[in-house]
Amino acid sequence: MLYNLTCIGQARVIGGAKKQPHVCSIVLDNETGNLLRVCLPYGSSQDMGIRRWSKFTAKLVKLSADTRPESYFIDDSHTVEYEPGKSSVSLHRHLLSLACPEDELKDKGLTIGVKRIVDFSLHFVKLDDRHRRYKETMSMRYNLWYPSKLVKISGTDALTGMRYSRLLLDWQIHEALRKGKHLPEKQVENDLRKRLLAYKMPYLITGTTLVHRKSFMAVSVLSAPKSCG
Repeated sequence: MLYNLTCIGQARVIGGAKKQPHVCSIVLDNETGNLLRVCLPYGSSQDMGIRRWSKFTAKLVKLSADTRPESYFIDDSHTVEYEPGKSSVSLHRHLLSLACPEDELKDKGLTIGVKRIVDFSLHFVKLDDRHRRYKETMSMRYNLWYPSKLVKISGTDALTGMRYSRLLLDWQIHEALRKGKHLPEKQVENDLRKRLLAYKMPYLITGTTLVHRKSFMAVSVLSAPKSCG
C-alpha cells in the first residue's frame, strides 16, 4: 500500500550503537488525517532529503522492533517520490484540531499528539549522562554534531491551563544551534528565544520514545497563523 504523506515535524538527528543516523519524522497521512511516525535515514546515500512540509509517497511497513501503533519504516522495494512543500491554513487547522491532553492519548494507547501552549519559554540545560553518551557516539562513531546542552520548552497547556515542560527535540532548533556554534552561546540562545516568541499561535507535535511509551517529549514546535484561532 502506498501512503500519501506530508512531513510536519522532525526530531534532531540521532544514531546509536545498533542504529545508523536517522531522523524520527512525524508525518500526516493525507488520506486518513492521522499522524504517523516514520524513521528516515540521514547522511548516507539513502538520505532522501525529506524535510518539514515535504510531500511524499512511500510504501510503509511495520517492523516488530517498534511496536508503537503509529510507527512505520519505509519499504525500500518501492521508490520514494517527494517534493518540497509548504504549510497552509487548512493544514494548521487540522493539526490543531488533534490537540488533546496527554492522558487521553495514553488511554487510547497513542504515542503521538498535538499540544497547544501559551506563555512559553525556552531553557538550555547541561547534558545528563545518557545524552553525554549520545554526544560521544554521534561524534566518535558518525562524526556528526550533537548539542552541548539540552533544550526544554515550558509553558501553559491551552486546553487544561496546567503548566507544561518537556524536552524539545526539534531539528530546526538544533540546526540553529549547530550553525551558531562559533558565536557566543548566550547570543544564539537569546536569538532562538526571540524567534519562537514571534510565533503567532505556537503548538507542539509531541511523541514518546520506544522504551518509555507514556513519557511524551516535544518533537517540533510549529506556528499557526492567527486566523486559525
